[in-house]
Amino acid sequence: MKRYIVFLKQVPQSTRVEIDPITKTLKRSSALCKTNPDDLCALQAALNLKKRPEPK
Repeated sequence: MKRYIVFLKQVPQSTRVEIDPITKTLKRSSALCKTNPDDLCALQAALNLKKRPEPK
């Protein structure tokens, strides 16, 4: 049985980003998150590989 590992990263949605004026960093508590679109492509590729029949 083949196993694949795909790492997924949550990233803030660009429409709801706030910057802390003091630290100049992203305020993650106020930002909505989504899965990185490139990571979703990698997940789909791994699922497609898993569905392929194994050669005999």
